[in-house]
Amino acid sequence: MAAQNGNEPVPIQPVAPPTPSPPVLPPLPPPPPPPFIYPFNQHHLNDGNGNYYWNGEYGTHLHSWSDVNHQLMFNHHNLNWEQLAIIENQDKKLEEKDARIQELLAKVASLDSLKEQLEESEKCRINAEEMVRMWESCYYHDMDKIMKQNDDQLQAQRASDETFWKRKLDHMARRHEAEKKELKNKLMENGTVKGVGEEVYRAQ
Repeated sequence: MAAQNGNEPVPIQPVAPPTPSPPVLPPLPPPPPPPFIYPFNQHHLNDGNGNYYWNGEYGTHLHSWSDVNHQLMFNHHNLNWEQLAIIENQDKKLEEKDARIQELLAKVASLDSLKEQLEESEKCRINAEEMVRMWESCYYHDMDKIMKQNDDQLQAQRASDETFWKRKLDHMARRHEAEKKELKNKLMENGTVKGVGEEVYRAQ
């Protein structure tokens, strides 16, 4: 330990350990070569010897015109088949959607028909109730009218019968009085049977 100003000791600072070097990684492998598909949407160049080349993602590629034409036809054929498959798939999905829509429309039409039937049934029920009320009103009104007419007829018939029988009894009473008076007169005229006549008259 060294001395500073002749008296104070100087502390020794600790030293950090050295930073380890990063590990050495092996180089990455090169990317795989691209598939042999002509990039028909890219510009191509001709070298003047019947060959052409284009600068692709993985470097310069060189092929003959015959290979390119064959690849173009192959790519176009595959593209047509892919487009056809996509179109057929879309058509199938559209047909399924159309079938589902038709099924839903049929259910809606069935519900509308059922709703109309229920409305017609409700109208018929209301009309039937109205007819029943009208029939009951007419029936009871007619019954009251008929009963009143019958009562009036009975009262008239009773009054007529009473008048008839009263007249009949009055007529019989007057006739009886006339017969009694006639019999009395005859008895009074016959002097021999005067006493008998008086007794008969008193007995009557």
